[in-house]
Amino acid sequence: MGNNFEEKIYKIFQEDLKIPRNVRASLDNTYGQIKENSRKERVNMFWKRGLAAAVCILALGLLAANSPV
Repeated sequence: MGNNFEEKIYKIFQEDLKIPRNVRASLDNTYGQIKENSRKERVNMFWKRGLAAAVCILALGLLAANSPV
């Protein structure tokens, strides 16, 4: 029984199935949105890192320039 089940599953996976057009269009649209959002996030991450680095340098400069009390 187990061997017969495995053969049936293997045959099902080997069949060439076509994705309906509306499903394919929906997937393409979703992939496009994901790519667009990842680009925006990369740009935002770039600015956040740059801003954090600038604040750290400014804080170090202020600490180094102040004389001890």
